[in-house]
Amino acid sequence: MDKLRKGLCNICDVMELVMALFVVIGIVIAAIAIIPAAEEFWNTRMDKGSLIKFLDNVFMVIIGIEFLKMLCKPDTVNIIEVLIFVSARHLIMQSPNAIDTLLFIIGICVLFVFQRFMEENKNNEDNILKKIKEKLKINDKRVDIKEE
Repeated sequence: MDKLRKGLCNICDVMELVMALFVVIGIVIAAIAIIPAAEEFWNTRMDKGSLIKFLDNVFMVIIGIEFLKMLCKPDTVNIIEVLIFVSARHLIMQSPNAIDTLLFIIGICVLFVFQRFMEENKNNEDNILKKIKEKLKINDKRVDIKEE
């Protein structure tokens, strides 16, 4: 049963890498598509919606990059960054009413607070592990001194 479980996990890892490769291809294609979009934006820069249209293209590439980071290194910080960018894109592109704007801003603030909390916990865990390792090294040295 463990062999089957490990085999399925390995298959999932390979499939995840293949999907990440497709995401890379999509990001490259979208990034290349920004070049003509930038030229079009430059030519129509005085039009009302030209900046929003250009930002939409840029946000899609940024979200794709963050999604790729999330696939390659799935941790809470990367997931929260993707959610922040998606929320910011929606807030900027959709121009919702005042209540929706307020809710999106509160949601983004909560994500930032949660991200900060997760980073602090990670730093505390790292510090605790360092302290434990230092204690073990000190104890090892004491043992070595006593043995000699």
